[in-house]
Amino acid sequence: MCQFFSAVITKDEILYDLNSDSHEDIIKNNNLNDTTLKPDFVRVEYIPINNNIFNHDINNWKLKIDQDLIPDWFDKEKTEIEIKNLFFNKIVKELFLINDRSWKKIKNGRVFLKNSNVELYNNSRAKLNDNSNVRLYGDSYAKLFGNSFARLFDNSYAVLFDKSYAKLFDNSNAALYDDSYAKLFDNSKAELYNNSKATLFGNSKAELYDNSFARLFGNSKATLFGNSKAELYDDSRIIK
Repeated sequence: MCQFFSAVITKDEILYDLNSDSHEDIIKNNNLNDTTLKPDFVRVEYIPINNNIFNHDINNWKLKIDQDLIPDWFDKEKTEIEIKNLFFNKIVKELFLINDRSWKKIKNGRVFLKNSNVELYNNSRAKLNDNSNVRLYGDSYAKLFGNSFARLFDNSYAVLFDKSYAKLFDNSNAALYDDSYAKLFDNSKAELYNNSKATLFGNSKAELYDNSFARLFGNSKATLFGNSKAELYDDSRIIK
């Protein structure tokens, strides 16, 4: 599985995609020949030693070669220097928002947030940490950690951890873990785990696992597993 940050090295340049860590996407988008036993390129990843992508200490990052057969021309030391310069002088500036509360707008892209705010549009993606906030529109996707908050619209999707909170509208979806909480409206759906909680309105649906809990209003529905519980109001119901 490709990891952040991924690139493909040729004799002449470093190829990468700001919106994807898939080597196969990079190879396809650059019309490289991947059908030979000895490819004339090298898949690499530049990854954090401690698995924390927000730790931008230059000593925390290392180059990883992600294929077995290496062309004779490939110089690992030279490549690591070039990747290091690219990563810290361009990639970090392009993809990370840290302590930025300006509500930047991102379209058709991805961003990594820490204690920051952002609006995502048109299939954008975000990973949120440490009290970050996001508004998602148009099939966008976010992962929330550390008390982060999200509003989801238009078929957007979020995964919540660590007491994060989300409001879902317009057929959006969410998976909640670790005491997270969500409010669902307009045919939205959620899966709840690990003591998470949700309030459902309209025709929303939820599946509850572990010790999760939900309050249901309108025509919302819930399926309960484990020790999960639900309170029903209006025409809401439990699905057996």
